[in-house]
Amino acid sequence: MAFFFDYVDVAPAVAGPHDSPLTAAASGSLIALAHTGAPGHDQLPPWPSYDNARRSTMVMGETFTIRGAPADLERRSCDAIELTGLGPLQIS
Repeated sequence: MAFFFDYVDVAPAVAGPHDSPLTAAASGSLIALAHTGAPGHDQLPPWPSYDNARRSTMVMGETFTIRGAPADLERRSCDAIELTGLGPLQIS
């Protein structure tokens, strides 16, 4: 969260040589989302709208890349979990 809210200076555990570009990209995404309804901006590669078929996700780190369903195995492992009182978890 420090990157999204530009608080790296008070979170030394996340500080490092790549914190400045990561902070600019992450906080820029929140600003773009608030202004336009879409998180993409000129410091990132094209960021397609999310849909259940592709599950396009921006992976932010030393580089910024779009990956389709990057945690699909983990997501699928939750499909059978029943939440007490809420019924089966429905993820499409």
